[in-house]
Amino acid sequence: MNGPKPKYNFSRNWYVADFGHEDYDDVRAWCAEQFGPEPDPPDAWSRWPIDSRWQHRYEQKIHFRDEKDYAWFMLRWS
Repeated sequence: MNGPKPKYNFSRNWYVADFGHEDYDDVRAWCAEQFGPEPDPPDAWSRWPIDSRWQHRYEQKIHFRDEKDYAWFMLRWS
C-alpha cells in the first residue's frame, strides 16, 4: 500500500505474563519495587504506555515493555 506514513507509531509489542488472582496484591507490589511505579492512566498528551516498563491491564495479566523484565517476572512468579 502506497501513501503517506503515519506521523506517530503508538503500537508496541508487549510481553504478557499471567499470574494467579490470589497473588494480585503481591504481584503489583513486587513489580512496583522491581520496575518502578505503575503508570498513571493515560490522557491525550501522555506517552503512556510508551514510557512505562510494566502495566497491569487485564484481570490477571502483567504487560512488560522489555523482555528482560518479563523473564525476571517469570522466574519469580511462575
